[in-house]
Amino acid sequence: MDKGQMIAALKELMDQTEPLPDEPLFATSDETIVRFLKSSDWKLKEAEKALLNTIEYRRQTRPMRLDCKWCHDRPGYHSMRQVGHDESGRPVIYANFAQAATHKNTAEDIVTHVTYLIENAKATMEIGVNTWVFVIDCTGMTLSACNPKLGYGMANILSNHYPERLGLVICVNHNPMFHGVWKALKKVVSPGTSAKVTS
Repeated sequence: MDKGQMIAALKELMDQTEPLPDEPLFATSDETIVRFLKSSDWKLKEAEKALLNTIEYRRQTRPMRLDCKWCHDRPGYHSMRQVGHDESGRPVIYANFAQAATHKNTAEDIVTHVTYLIENAKATMEIGVNTWVFVIDCTGMTLSACNPKLGYGMANILSNHYPERLGLVICVNHNPMFHGVWKALKKVVSPGTSAKVTS
């Protein structure tokens, strides 16, 4: 089965699912189908399972309606925000460790904020733009700011429910601690993801 046939086959399978109330074309759009097939290395059964999982996730959480109550209660609470677009029209999301270290973030508020942020970033993407850029400012990076649970929660949401959305990660103002953390992380992230990180 070639790639065109796989796209058609997965679309046919998704035609049998109940459409999402907020985004009825999500499961059958070419963009969604291709992203999930690519992230599954063009293995139809794996792509079907992953996409059905995301459809159920979106049905339960309704992420397009999600709001970050922490940012409303304390403006500036999170250090991650969209700051514009690059020359290709991709949303640019910026995070700074110096600010992150001033708050005791939990996995719940980080996952909620990241989901809220990327759903809003998606809304700013022109037709034909499918990925975004992360700029991670390592200024103020300390061991206490590197909470593995927070990183895992964020990575889990992105890899499971927003596959093939990451275009580039640019790390600036990094220090020896960053290199140690990145050396450890490279062992658990996919080679494709690792290749998108530059410093």
